[in-house]
Amino acid sequence: MPPFSQCIDEEGLLLDNVTLLSAGHFDGPGWRQRLAAGPFPVRDPDRLLADLQAQLAANQLGATELQALVQREGIGPVQRAMAQVQAHGAAAVRRVIDRLQDGSHRLNLDDGSQLQVVVTVDRERRRARLDFTGSSEQQAGNRNAPLAITKAVVLYVFRTLVGEEIPLNAGCFEPLDLVVPAGCLLHPRPPAAVVAGNVETSQALANLLFAALGVMASAQGTMNNLSFGNDRCQYYETIGGGTGAGFFEPTGFAGADAIQSHMTNSRLTDPEILEARYPVRVEHFGIRRGSGGEGRWRGGEGLIRELRFLEPLSVALISGSRLQPPQGLAGGRPSASGLNLLIPANGDPEVLPGCFERQLAAGDRLRIETPGGGGYGSPSGPPSQPVLPWKVAPRPWPLVALLALLAMETLGVGLAAFLVPPTARAELPPAVYAKRQRQAAVVLDLEVQRISRIGTELHIRAKVLAVRRQPRGSSLEAGQRIDLFYSHPERHPARWVGPGPIPVLQRGQQTRAWLNPLADRPGGFTPAAGSKSFEEIRSP
Repeated sequence: MPPFSQCIDEEGLLLDNVTLLSAGHFDGPGWRQRLAAGPFPVRDPDRLLADLQAQLAANQLGATELQALVQREGIGPVQRAMAQVQAHGAAAVRRVIDRLQDGSHRLNLDDGSQLQVVVTVDRERRRARLDFTGSSEQQAGNRNAPLAITKAVVLYVFRTLVGEEIPLNAGCFEPLDLVVPAGCLLHPRPPAAVVAGNVETSQALANLLFAALGVMASAQGTMNNLSFGNDRCQYYETIGGGTGAGFFEPTGFAGADAIQSHMTNSRLTDPEILEARYPVRVEHFGIRRGSGGEGRWRGGEGLIRELRFLEPLSVALISGSRLQPPQGLAGGRPSASGLNLLIPANGDPEVLPGCFERQLAAGDRLRIETPGGGGYGSPSGPPSQPVLPWKVAPRPWPLVALLALLAMETLGVGLAAFLVPPTARAELPPAVYAKRQRQAAVVLDLEVQRISRIGTELHIRAKVLAVRRQPRGSSLEAGQRIDLFYSHPERHPARWVGPGPIPVLQRGQQTRAWLNPLADRPGGFTPAAGSKSFEEIRSP
């Protein structure tokens, strides 16, 4: 991976629509000639050809299975199912948009360039516009991110905010309008160099979007791309760091330590395998204590990785957040910047820049200290409110409605109906909505929903509008306010803290519901220790 390429021709072998398979025949000799041509021939053609043939086999299997599906079900049902998958993806992103507010953010990069975005939410149309005007022009270096990378990051960020499992598909983009000026850092014109844009600018872009949405402080903002080799071996790895702290109603969360995040999820080679196959020794690998940003919720810690090279090798590093530390949010502090340190076998230690390529001698050591994540909220005082908070709102209402139905069934009263805002009611056909109200045992007006990020709990507070059948063991009246609590009993049985007994009724082994008809009495709901994330109760 060249740290200083200035056009895409300097970044490896370029192929433009070259046939890989023709009439079932793979042209091995022809491909070997292509891989050996040009100013940068492939170093290990056998391995690359094996990779290409493995991808070809996987694609062929997919095509075969799709043809079998069409043969079995018919082309019409398959096409309708595909359209439904995309429509579901679009609806899931719209539910995210319903919970967002307008926002903007600007992020400075180590090379002096900047990324900028303005997010505008159209509540009537349930769409969001992301305008990257103001981002720097494309650079002479290689930190330009192709438009495909920019779209991938946008899709990733919104997918992480969707509170349900959905297949990733083009429908997720339908409610999003992107404005990315041609010729900018996020939409470069050919033949711009892009190798660092793929791996570094993409990380910074994820931080930019999460900050503009008010969700999370900056993660380490780099992949720490390390490569080394000689005429007989080549190796490449990315090194994790800290993630940003953030806020998700009703509470904040600390960043994660020493982890790959956002646009990379690659795993490191085990030290035993690395040392057995390559002329290196892992001298140190551990958490970089104190590198996370301070805050009401602290950012995650970075890593320290130190390698000793046992023979002369060419070593290259592409990294970021060495001059501009990952930023905090809502009063949170930035994390420590990254540090690259060369410790020669003979000589004084030398601080290296974020990007370098050097010939190192046997016995030289390279120490990489990766950035932590930014903190969220002021380090002292009460918890800060988010810059652009996720609103406490009855969205996503289908999930809430499903869990409420389960709760009412658990309590023995059949179906429940919520009176929700018109935008939510519009998602049900009028006849279906009216039928559900007629069938409802208890009609509720949803007032508050809270989802715990540190425990698998959901809290709903609702006002009783009508009672047609009483829950077992309860006496509800119109005008009362009730609390409903849900948790995963196998993961962490929750408990009620307060005066008086509360009936605990179980539905199978999936969900428990607590009904508190006297919601304004003293007491409250406390999760047991060791509770997990809310996602674990999404399929009761």
